[in-house]
Amino acid sequence: MTTQIPDVLILDGEKHKMASLPLEEYRQKRGVLLPTLPRNCSALWRGYIATWELCEGRLYLADIDTTTFSEVDLKLKDFFPDCGTRVFARWFSSTLRVPQGEIIQYIHGGYCGGIHERDVNLRFRRGMLVNREVVKNEPFVRRRPPPDDIDAASAN
Repeated sequence: MTTQIPDVLILDGEKHKMASLPLEEYRQKRGVLLPTLPRNCSALWRGYIATWELCEGRLYLADIDTTTFSEVDLKLKDFFPDCGTRVFARWFSSTLRVPQGEIIQYIHGGYCGGIHERDVNLRFRRGMLVNREVVKNEPFVRRRPPPDDIDAASAN
């Protein structure tokens, strides 16, 4: 799978790429059909890039961009007709992973292009931040399992 263009989170006044898709969780949990978007790019199969804000411990959907690879220009109100300027993500009870720092190991697929130096994990319950944790990452190293006694004995 092609590495996907990530959603964006405004965290502590700065924009960060996210390795999570809270709007997809909304769609799946509620069985909601979001507007159908063209899938003109293998790096953006969902057809949109959402911008999220963490403000005073609450997660908000602030914007949806559908024009990156399409001429279809849908706005937040097309997804949430009763919303104001942003939508409180009350449906979201999970962890957002926000990679930070340099990529220390490239991975083809997923979001953000691989393993970064650290992840900020933001745990939410009903859209409210309940925990913030910074995790230092290390490159994944595939190790061979040690030979068992039978293999070692037969090699001698």
